[in-house]
Amino acid sequence: AKVPDPPDADFQDPTSVATAWAVTAHSHDTAYDTSPHDAVLRAARYATEKLAAAEREYRPAAGAGGQWLVWAEHKAWTRVKTSLETDGDAPTDTATTAWRQLAVTGKARGRDGWSGPGPRLHAFVQLVRDGAGKPWRVSKVNVVEAATVPSPQPTASPDRSE
Repeated sequence: AKVPDPPDADFQDPTSVATAWAVTAHSHDTAYDTSPHDAVLRAARYATEKLAAAEREYRPAAGAGGQWLVWAEHKAWTRVKTSLETDGDAPTDTATTAWRQLAVTGKARGRDGWSGPGPRLHAFVQLVRDGAGKPWRVSKVNVVEAATVPSPQPTASPDRSE
């Protein structure tokens, strides 16, 4: 498989845990994964027991989506990078709750030589712990997919003869 091993996280650092979750949850290999949710299941190691259980029980209502189908056609895998976004809108950390906003950008590479865009999103990650010195865990995630600019398509011009 071309999916990287889940990164080690410093469970005393909420940014480290959120970053490890994001990298794992958005690193895919369509030769082995049946949908993007397989990566989310790999990322459960960074989650609370409640969130991990909810992810294991989740059944998508629809297919994996158009981007996944393109990747699968090329038997592609993805690699992502993350960057911490600090726009000042996140709540202040407390001893037991932290929020992190991450930008995730990636590239896809096909086993047939194809390359294309990978995941592009913003993840708003809530982390919790039971008390000072206890490990941070991801408890909630809101993902906003980045807009994809459509490729130009030739269009027929209407006859404008007057």
